[in-house]
Amino acid sequence: GPHSAAVLTAATVSDAAFAVMTGNASAHHCSFCGAPHGHWLHQAWRCPANPPPVSEPTDPLQRRLGWPLGDRGRSAAILRHLADTRERLLQARYHNGPRAPARQDDDPDQRRNGDDHGDDRDDRKNTHSD
Repeated sequence: GPHSAAVLTAATVSDAAFAVMTGNASAHHCSFCGAPHGHWLHQAWRCPANPPPVSEPTDPLQRRLGWPLGDRGRSAAILRHLADTRERLLQARYHNGPRAPARQDDDPDQRRNGDDHGDDRDDRKNTHSD
């Protein structure tokens, strides 16, 4: 899905990076747990409010980008977790709060409820006419 593709291509922005990008460097807390360090490593792998389904990868590219290595099932779980983390970050940032962490048996297509825009835009209806 779009969140997996974004993770694989480094198109994820942690709360800390977003705060710096928007000129609000003092607001870099984790939107999941409120910790004062909302960087990607924390939000994806160490945040108690976003527990990973597998242990943190030792390979830095797999840990950050979800690039598959070795065990296909483990690699798929890692990428799915990172994609779900990105989705939750965007939900928190643009739609008033993170959604609950996905359960391992959740179907991501059903969770999305048909919302597969693949971008970070607001889903409110366009109110101006053409």
